Amino acid sequence: CRVKKIMAESYLLSASEMGSVKALLPICKALQKNNANYFIVRRGAFKKIQDEFNFIDLDDNNDIENFLKRESITRYIFSSNISDQLPLKIARIAKSSSIKTIHVLDFWSLYIHRMSLDNKKPFSPNYYIVPDLNAQKHAIDDGIKKGSIYPIGQPAFGDIKILNLNTTD
Repeated sequence: CRVKKIMAESYLLSASEMGSVKALLPICKALQKNNANYFIVRRGAFKKIQDEFNFIDLDDNNDIENFLKRESITRYIFSSNISDQLPLKIARIAKSSSIKTIHVLDFWSLYIHRMSLDNKKPFSPNYYIVPDLNAQKHAIDDGIKKGSIYPIGQPAFGDIKILNLNTTD
């Protein structure tokens, strides 16, 4: 009989521009409500949020790598921005550490641009959450891998359930 070790999920969330922060805010509130182990990078528009979330500051690669290990982060949820590279930088470090990456699209454009803000090969998140089938089509046309795209809505437009996307893969 094999016993599977059950490990609690631990989340890190990051965004900085207003639209991206608004896309992640319902997820943050759902994690908080469900007493999940989560942290939010305090940056950009997240600095203006007065709710009592678990905010952290991350600056350089060493800070990011040490934090991910120390807190046993299992999921990184981010909304990439049009100019701020930090959410993408964290995504690359997280994925290289075998942490599942979940990108939440805040707006129907610039799909691949968001994944290559750092002028590197486009980043491929494990899950690319888009608002609808039209966004899915355009993301595929723009070069996002079809198998990673999930048209499940934009969290800022409705109630959100905790994302439980194949926690074993």
